[in-house]
Amino acid sequence: MPTSFYNQTINNNKDRLSALKKKSSIISWIRLLCIVVFLLFGFSVWQNAAALNISLVVASIASFGYLVIYSGKLHEKIVHLTALVETCKKEISWINGNYRLYNNGSEWLKVLKDETNDLDSFGEASMFQFLNRTNSYLGGLKLANSLQGKTTKEEILYNQEAIKELKNNPEWLLESHVRSQKAPIPQDTYEHLKAWLNNTGSAFQAKIWHLMPVIVPIISVSTIIALVTSFIPFSLFNIVMLIILIINFSIYKKVTAEYIHLSNVADKIQALSPAFKHIEDATFKSEKLNTIQQSFSNKETGASSEAIHELKSILKRFDYRLNPIVYTILSAVLFWDLRQIFALEKWKLKYHNQFESWLQANAEIEKLVSYATVAFNKPHWVFPTITDNWFKLKMEKVGHPLIVENKSVTNRFNMNHAPTVTIITGSNMAGKSTYLRTVGTNILLAMAGGAVCAQEMECSVMRPVCSMRIADNLSEDTSTFYAELLKMKTIVTAIKNQEHVIVLVDEMLRGTNTFDRHLGSKAFIQQMITQNAVGIVATHDVALVDLKDTYPNNIQLGYFDSVINNDEIEFDYKYKDGVCKTTNASLLMKKIGLEV
Repeated sequence: MPTSFYNQTINNNKDRLSALKKKSSIISWIRLLCIVVFLLFGFSVWQNAAALNISLVVASIASFGYLVIYSGKLHEKIVHLTALVETCKKEISWINGNYRLYNNGSEWLKVLKDETNDLDSFGEASMFQFLNRTNSYLGGLKLANSLQGKTTKEEILYNQEAIKELKNNPEWLLESHVRSQKAPIPQDTYEHLKAWLNNTGSAFQAKIWHLMPVIVPIISVSTIIALVTSFIPFSLFNIVMLIILIINFSIYKKVTAEYIHLSNVADKIQALSPAFKHIEDATFKSEKLNTIQQSFSNKETGASSEAIHELKSILKRFDYRLNPIVYTILSAVLFWDLRQIFALEKWKLKYHNQFESWLQANAEIEKLVSYATVAFNKPHWVFPTITDNWFKLKMEKVGHPLIVENKSVTNRFNMNHAPTVTIITGSNMAGKSTYLRTVGTNILLAMAGGAVCAQEMECSVMRPVCSMRIADNLSEDTSTFYAELLKMKTIVTAIKNQEHVIVLVDEMLRGTNTFDRHLGSKAFIQQMITQNAVGIVATHDVALVDLKDTYPNNIQLGYFDSVINNDEIEFDYKYKDGVCKTTNASLLMKKIGLEV
């Protein structure tokens, strides 16, 4: 069970974490001891340069240096295991119904022009937030696009195969999620990197600049040797070094601009290496995962993680300029800045075409990890069967993914051919709208290749087009009724173009009078049938069920009802075949104080 897996992981790593923290504390005290030894015997060396004193000073310096490096590695392990434990705790909370732990994707509403958000795809308590385990801008974009329902059968099956494989490897899945958390690449960082990579020009194109990193060390070393051997006076040595430093500092501004450009995103770039390495080292069976994995290595340029490590080394060497003494020595002897600039340009020239593909491949992994984590956390969910026929949609014991399981009521749905329209009537608050969203959200999951909240599902490839949540727009001078007409126009266009869509409409044309609403709704359903469309229409207009007499093979009837016991309304939220015979609006109005 998922909860057992996460609890076991927490327990195992808590012991390791405790041991590492204890070791880190001990090392901190040893480092302090090294400093004390250095100070005590360093002072002794000043007074008496005995071999023992010198040895202890050297040993304390060497030990301190080694312990600093070791402490850094120990700290990385502690941070990693802490993140692992915290992620497990989050997933347990998620399993218990707290789906609001991750970014809700509200930023994608405008990007994808999904202003209406009929199926609660984005925003607080949305499908995006429910699924989201991405940490990069591109990963979020890929997850958001996967909730648009635009796909092919081949793509669905490729995704299904990959998600099933990842679901069955929870250790790898969890590790991937933890590593990607350390390497978040938000949009500004992505755009920053993209601009830098696309700028392949150089501020130091003149041939003389390329000769300087070779000429300067020769001059510097020769001058130092000449001084030591008393071949030249100290004054001449100073003049040569000063000239070298003047030349070096003359390019300081240009180099600093490049340094600042990358130093702002250096930490995020460096964190990509372990995330990429985790993918490179995996053994995959599915075609999609193997294809993604191949994006991270190239026979000519090698593995992506090694390339990122190489970039990390260059950026670290740049950081020496933060120490004035070390920087001055390196500049005088090795012409340090220009040497690192050329190393950066060489790296950029070698990898700039591949870096984007690495980020895209990593984003695809993040998306698949999101779906696979949900599939692992919901072991009773199933992967739907995708059919070639148009049209097929069968769901058994289907529930809404966002409703906590102990409160969820499951239902069924079956539609076997096109054109078919299911007209659902029912009492207020009986569950019609939730039912439409249950069908729609599970279709989106199926089209993405994910597991669905159902006992069984079989479906054609389709895209939901909806008219459920209607809002006016004062800034655009759009009334509620006109806003709905615009949505209906989008649906009609998709139907006319013979797109493979399923229409989901809740209370059609609610912004107009009863007569026109019935006339328009009837015409809309008739047009769906004549143009070979499929859909579900939820309505209070019971007169629409009479269309069953005209189109007996193309109209299905279903309903949700309520029962009134002792002036209390009870709902079972179960879908039933036929037409609703009960009403509850008058009682509901009485309960809020209206005298009806």
